[in-house]
Amino acid sequence: MDFGEWDKWFNQKEWIRYLPLVLKENANVVIFNAWENLKDIKDACYESNITIKRCLVLNKSNPAPFNRDRMFVNDVEFALWGIYNSKNKPTKRTFNRKNPVEKCVFDTTVQSSKLHPTMKDIKVIKHLVELLSNEWDLVLDPFMWSWTTAVACKELWRRFIWSEIDPKYVEIANRRLEETEFIQQQRLF
Repeated sequence: MDFGEWDKWFNQKEWIRYLPLVLKENANVVIFNAWENLKDIKDACYESNITIKRCLVLNKSNPAPFNRDRMFVNDVEFALWGIYNSKNKPTKRTFNRKNPVEKCVFDTTVQSSKLHPTMKDIKVIKHLVELLSNEWDLVLDPFMWSWTTAVACKELWRRFIWSEIDPKYVEIANRRLEETEFIQQQRLF
């Protein structure tokens, strides 16, 4: 699928090496990506002292039926969850279990929004933010796109920092920012 120019030149792992410059010890890291890139991302994480703990799966209830007569329908999406520790010995980390068992599979729906072609379901992002951070923690989203993480942070009383290099998505994010009052928000461009 053609997601746009940003997806054609983007290096899936180069940006990971900069995470240690901004992460605190034992920070949770979640990286969404296509299955084809997971090994490269995992390797880049290990090189940056991020220990991958689990592969998360988003189980889509309404996948796009592309090529349904010729192949399996793509009804899943993946994310790697890891812990940053510069000594490679993660200790205390935030994990606010909400259910008797927190499973690696999240039921979700494909977001039909025109804000971004890979927009995530707010309920999944809210659950991850709630599990992996505490109130007033600072959450970094280096690819803000459609502002979903910021909305989750606002509703859950988290602070956030975001960045985005595509002017089109910066404009969308700024418009959503103007429409919503955010708590102690910070923006990085």
